[in-house]
Amino acid sequence: MLVHGSGSSGRGWVNVQRELGLRGHRSVAVDLPGRGAGFTVAYFEQDLAAFAGQPSPVRDVTAAQT
Repeated sequence: MLVHGSGSSGRGWVNVQRELGLRGHRSVAVDLPGRGAGFTVAYFEQDLAAFAGQPSPVRDVTAAQT
């Protein structure tokens, strides 16, 4: 599992994932909240209660899938 740093997204791991794949390893690069997958309408409207209640787009990803 690859997690990006501040100011980045999961796309920053593309080259590393390609190399890992060539070496026979599987990997998953996740996007932390507010990165990569984009912001929701609730975020732009600053409806913090709605934003806090929205599920993560990677909520169904488990360690077993990596």
